[in-house]
This record gives sequence, C-alpha cells and structure tokens, in this order.
Amino acid sequence: MTHSCMRLESVLAVTGGRLLNSPSISGFDTVALSPRKVTRGSLFVAKRREEIVQALQQGAYGIITDLDLVPQDEEVAWIRTDNLAEAMVRLLRLWLVENPRNIRYVPAADLEFVEQIGSQRSLVIIAGSEEQMSETLFLSHAEQILLCGARPFIERIGASVEPIEPAPVACTVTSSKIFETSLVLDGTYHPHLFVIPCMVPHLLHAVGILKTLSLPYFLQHLHHTPSLKPVFVDACGREVAYGSSEHVLVFAENSLLCACKELFENATWIRRRIFFPKQIKFNCDIKMTMYPYESLERLLMTIREEFAKPAYTIITGTKRERVMEHLPQDDAIFSNMNKGLF
Repeated sequence: MTHSCMRLESVLAVTGGRLLNSPSISGFDTVALSPRKVTRGSLFVAKRREEIVQALQQGAYGIITDLDLVPQDEEVAWIRTDNLAEAMVRLLRLWLVENPRNIRYVPAADLEFVEQIGSQRSLVIIAGSEEQMSETLFLSHAEQILLCGARPFIERIGASVEPIEPAPVACTVTSSKIFETSLVLDGTYHPHLFVIPCMVPHLLHAVGILKTLSLPYFLQHLHHTPSLKPVFVDACGREVAYGSSEHVLVFAENSLLCACKELFENATWIRRRIFFPKQIKFNCDIKMTMYPYESLERLLMTIREEFAKPAYTIITGTKRERVMEHLPQDDAIFSNMNKGLF
C-alpha cells in the first residue's frame, strides 16, 4: 500500500528545518528512522553519520539531521534541524495528516497480554521508546488495527485517545499460586498459566478487547508480562526455569505492585524485600523490608550487599534488562543462599 506524499516545503515548515541545497525532488513518500527501513522516496532521519551512506544507497530522497554535514548528493534534499527529536514528532504529525490512522488506546498492562495472545498478523502494537513507536506508525497501513498503551505519546502526536470497551468474558479461577494461575475461560480449562493471580483481570481485559475487535486469542504461549515479571535465578545469578530456582527477583511497576501487595505480603517467604527509587511515593503501605535507592549504581551496590541473605526480592523503578546485565554471575554473591524455595 502506498502512502500520500509529504511535500518538501511542508516538511520544512513543520520542522523549522533549513534546506542546505537545491534538490530536484519535491516530496517524500514516507519517513524512515533506520537505514534498513529506507525505501525509494523516503525521508531519512539521520542520528549517526555512518547510517547516511546506506540510506542513500537504498533510495532515500532526503536526509534530515542535526549533524553538521555537507550535502553529498545534490539530487537529494539535505535538511538541517536544531532539535531532531522534536522534528521527528512534528514529522509524524504531518505524516498523520496525510495518512490518517485510527489509533486505539489500551492500558499498558492489558496491552502486554493482548500482544502475547492476539494474532500478530491482525494487530499492530505500538510500544517501546518514542522512536520505536514512531517507526511503527510510519510503517503501518490504514487497514491495520493499531493499539497503543502510551496515552502521552498519542496526545503528543495529535491523535485522539480512543479507548476500547472490553467485551464480557466468562472466567472461573480454579487455583492460584504465587506465580501461576489455573482457570476456565469461555468453557476451556487452562491449567498452570504463567500469570500472577493479581494480573488475571488484565488478562481478561485483553481477551475482552480481542473479542470486541472480533479477533481470536491464543493462550498457548502466554508468559509473565514485562510489567510484573519474576526472574528465577540460580546460586550464581543465572536465569533458570520456574520451579528450580534458588532466588526470585520480581520486577514490578509501582501501580501493579500496589494492586498485588496482599499476595506478596501473605506469601510464606523466608524473607521479602523491596527496592524502590527514593522519588517514588507508594499509594499503599507495604509491609516489607524497604531499600530506597537514588541511582542504578546504588541499586546494584545494595543488591550485591544483600543478595547473600535468602529472600524474594521485588525491584521497582528500573527495567529487568538494566539490572540483569550488571548482575555478576559468580559464586561470590550467592554462596550463602539457601536452596529450594519451591
């Protein structure tokens, strides 16, 4: 499917960019944020010099950047802007005027389940960083179903926030453990789903959203969602399968942690503790040993100091990947940990 052309003068007007040459082209078919996404007729948003050559080879009609560059090809439009991040948002607004999209808002915790259980061929999930969400939109088609959980992003690009009312779902929970749930959904029994019990309402909302959109759902590959994700590790800090770990890290968003606090507080754990940024204000009282931290470096230092004590650990305010990549996988930190928490 083709996109409506964005005229060069419109791009200059909305971005406040300066044209550095007098090219023969008059407009662009779409915008690309990485060189591998460039097609003939694209305007390429260049953040690094080394990407420009590849973009030109793949047929870019224009380069917009905040780098100091001398035009290399006079047939291509070279546009200099002072704020590339803001220019990208304005480009997206312009592109949406020329290529309208129906973006539906779904709360982030529900959207994580929609992404796992929905058909990827029918849905486009707009998630990630602002740049990743922008790129997803630039590559989308009008007939696709676009779902986004970032309300500020939707509002910033000038799109209307249109929520989806989930259809009712028949569900009976048959058993719950700390990190798994068994339930009967629409008459089908699903045992041992990797869903923390307090996340079941978000799963049901996701099923209801897909029903509202007349789309099927599949629970076969359902797993813990990133916003409330337990990571099971062995005595050396390496990830292992559920049920065979010697230590558990739970990465939680503050709002979801508050919703699940009873579950965590009533669990029969050897020890439980929570790490949270100093600037976070909890909306509820949490009866756990609390460790405030002011930086990632301080968080990692405290983890190293405390991990020798057996415990389930809840970490808020940072992504799982940022902690795990800095976690030393050696025997020194974990040598005194007891085994067999399950």
